[in-house]
Amino acid sequence: MKESHGTSVLEPLCEDNLKTRVLEENIENCFWLGRKKNEQRSVLFTVNSHNLKMKFLRNRKLLKGSGITLTEDMSPARYNLYQKTVQKWGKQNTWFYNGEIWLKLREKKLQIKTEEDLNNMAQ
Repeated sequence: MKESHGTSVLEPLCEDNLKTRVLEENIENCFWLGRKKNEQRSVLFTVNSHNLKMKFLRNRKLLKGSGITLTEDMSPARYNLYQKTVQKWGKQNTWFYNGEIWLKLREKKLQIKTEEDLNNMAQ
């Protein structure tokens, strides 16, 4: 993704990859993270609509194989629990959606709320 100033980087990304039209007035913040080096930098953005955020998150499966990832911001405690769930059950069985950690185990979708929930899951 070519770096540019402002929110213009999001419009083609959203329309081409996420099949979602986004207008500049829908974006509250948009900026590049980290120092400029040879590798791609992350883009952090916030939207002004919960419905638009949920649409992005539902459509992020369209990004598979593109080299682009879309993740929600997590608290350090939630991120730690998410990482432990991924380590135990694998990234393909674990996801984070709307502030909740989910695990697919034997065709069931289970919500992981605490480390105790994770420890009680049978291998």
